[in-house]
Amino acid sequence: MSQALMRATSVIRGDLHTAPTFSADGTEAYWSNQGARIMMVRLVNGQWSAPSEVSFSLAMTDYRDPFIAPGGQRMYFLSKGQ
Repeated sequence: MSQALMRATSVIRGDLHTAPTFSADGTEAYWSNQGARIMMVRLVNGQWSAPSEVSFSLAMTDYRDPFIAPGGQRMYFLSKGQ
């Protein structure tokens, strides 16, 4: 595992969260927190960005358990619609 991926754990904070899933090139990490939101960080110039919330649709009320498919072209997750 690269040093950059190992350092990702320093920006994924909180007591309860899912295991992170990484983009195929290792420059993005996604996870869900206890607030039922998917969070993400990006690797820029060797440093991870601050976590930010990912939003897919205003009609969905929560997102959980993100998983990036092996080809890196799709992300799957659980959600509740309104």
